[in-house]
Parts: sequence; structure tokens; C-alpha cells
Amino acid sequence: MIHKLLLTIRELYSSRFVSLVVFCAVFVTVVAGSFFEILNISANRYIGERFAASIPPDTIRVTGKPPASTFFFRPARGKPGVMDDRMLRALRKMEGVSRVDPVMSLGVPMQARLSFLGFSYRTDLVVIGLPYRMVSRDIQGAKRKRLWNSDGTSSPVPVLVPETVLSAYNNGIAQQNSLPALSGNTIVGMRFKLLVGRSSLLSLDDYIQVDAEVSGFTNAVKDLALIVPLNIARYYNRRFKREGKTVRYSSAYLKVRDHASLLDVSSRLSKKGLRVETGKILSREILKLKRNISIVSRTLLYIILFLSAAAVAFSTLIATQGRLEYYRILRMLGASRLFITTAIVVKYALIGCAASGAGILAVHHLSGLAGELVPVFSPVFPARLHADIFLWGTLIPVFSTIPGLIRLHVRELDRD
Repeated sequence: MIHKLLLTIRELYSSRFVSLVVFCAVFVTVVAGSFFEILNISANRYIGERFAASIPPDTIRVTGKPPASTFFFRPARGKPGVMDDRMLRALRKMEGVSRVDPVMSLGVPMQARLSFLGFSYRTDLVVIGLPYRMVSRDIQGAKRKRLWNSDGTSSPVPVLVPETVLSAYNNGIAQQNSLPALSGNTIVGMRFKLLVGRSSLLSLDDYIQVDAEVSGFTNAVKDLALIVPLNIARYYNRRFKREGKTVRYSSAYLKVRDHASLLDVSSRLSKKGLRVETGKILSREILKLKRNISIVSRTLLYIILFLSAAAVAFSTLIATQGRLEYYRILRMLGASRLFITTAIVVKYALIGCAASGAGILAVHHLSGLAGELVPVFSPVFPARLHADIFLWGTLIPVFSTIPGLIRLHVRELDRD
């Protein structure tokens, strides 16, 4: 046993130049591969935490999908898909969804009557109800914010005007009819009469007239509709029996955690038969950028691994051929093929371990300097990367000895 140990130690100190070449090849591979991997992690982290975070993903608008129709006729059986509280709970439980905001349409005729700059106006309205947290930043004034969370009996009724409505008026109505253009400061606080249950086309017997006040403008939705609190929309729908025991919503807006979740959630909702509206182009481009960076860094890493393995294999092949007579003498003295193979493998495994350890230490010292020179480069060295690098650095010289060992066993060592 002692003789085998001494022979193994002697093998370690043989072919020192080749051992140095193998050590340098593994060392360079570990350092370069580590930097490529850390650069990949840093770039993805930069894109995810800074670039992607500064451009949040679009919201997803979800509506129930109506049943198939033939020309202008819809079958009597099979009601359109509806958004109710049960569906909202299911949406909130979906992985990747951080918030769900329901939208309720008022199912009664609506009309506004107002006086402005000496003119009296009367117009039919489309009205939707939104929750407070969806428009809280757009409501001006603490009193109006308190009214937004009240029930339908409060007066005046706070309303919001979408920016798209203001733009449509200024560009499509005011300019062509020589009317004054409006701005947010002009009409915020303006009061008007809101007729609930009456329009130019239909009037309910029990319609009511309430005071309303413009509380601000919003970009939360793009609908050409007046926006009222969700509680008030629910109150009027129940009062005029447009809502039964089941609370129904016209749509819902989903906030997602990141761009990857937007694509995943949109795909899953579409498969469930729901209508999905969202902007996916930006999310796809961000994920594509991250994927391309990973592909480039991994390709360079694999090229380095291949070149290192080829260099080590060529060096070990030369080393085994140079010590052929020595191995033959060991065979004549009774050394087995297994012992010779084990001694060679142990030698290059230890060289790989030493080179990997030295490479990891070098990366630790150089990564801090790289982080100062390149802001995108994060000097963070993930713990899981240590084991992977050390393992690969050890296995490269071990597997690279296979060509030399095959030649040694098949063609050179004639005796068993």
C-alpha cells in the first residue's frame, strides 16, 4: 500500500511542464467562464431590477367571451361569459397576478345636463364604475377622495373624465364647432346634473336626478365613458334592478409582477376562453433581450470549455506517451492497469482542483475591480456558482485524459 502511495506521489511530480500547461488552461477557463457567467447574471439582474422595473408591464384587461353567433343572431341558449366575484377570486389566485381591479358598467340609461360659458348642454352618457385604488392618484382633493369611497346616497357624486374623452372633445368637437378648448384645470370642480334612468332614447318611470362633480382626469382606462365610484355603480344597478343576486362586472384589469408574468398570464387566460387585451410587444422584447444575452454568454462559455478540454487532452496525450517506458516497467513489476489509470486520473484531478481553487480566488479579487470599471457588472459571486465552477474545473482535466488512456491501454500496454 505504501509503495502504491509513493508511486502515485511520484506520478504527481512527473511531466511538470505538462502539468503547468494543464494548470494554466484550467485556471484561465475558470476565470473566463466565471466572468462570462457573472456578466450574464449581472446583465439579467440589471434588466430586471432597473430597466424592466422602470418600464412596468402593461395591465391586462380581461372580459368574458360571448358565445358564438350566426351573422347578427345569438343563440338563446348559452349566456355570454360574465365576470363575477367567483371569477375575480380565481384571477387573484393566478400565479404572477399581483392585483385585480373590477370594472362595472351601469346598465341603466344615463344623461348629463350642464351649463358652461352661458351654453346649456345635454348629452347621453356611457358610465362605468372603478374602485378607488385604481384612480386614487387622479382624484383631486381630500373631500372628493372621501366621497369616492362612500355609498350611492352621497352628494355630489364624484366623477372622473378619461383623458381620451377630453382629447376627443378638444380635437373632434371644439375645433370644428368654434367651441372653447378645455383643460383639466378648467372643469375640475364643475358641477352638473346627472339623470340616472333617463336618456334621449329611453326613460324609466322611476329615474332620478342627482348632483355630480368633476373630480379630475385619469388615464386608468381608455374607454369613452364617464367614471363613477364602483360602490355607486353597484348601488344604481341594484336600485334599478339591473343586478341580481350575483354581482357582475363588465371587465377586470390585472396587474402582474413582471414582463414574463404578463405573457404567461395572458396565454393562460386566452386558453380559458376569456378575451385578453394588453400590450405584449415591450414585454416580449425585454425577455428576448435577456434571452439573447444568456445565449451569447453561454456560447462563449462553451467555446472556452471546448478549447480548454482540447488543450488539456493534447497535453495529457503527450505526457502519457513520454512516460510510456515507465508505465511498461510498472507493468512488468506487477502494477495493474487499474492502478496506472487511477494514478494518472488522480494526478490531473488534483491539478484541476488546485487550478479551480486558484481561479475562484482570482475571480473574487478581480470582480470587485470589474464592478468599479463597468457599472452593469455586479461583483456578486453567487454561492451556487462556487460548486459548479469547482466541479467543472476538476472534471475538465479528468475527462481530457480519456484519449491518452485509451491509446495507452489499447496500443501500448501489451501485457495484462
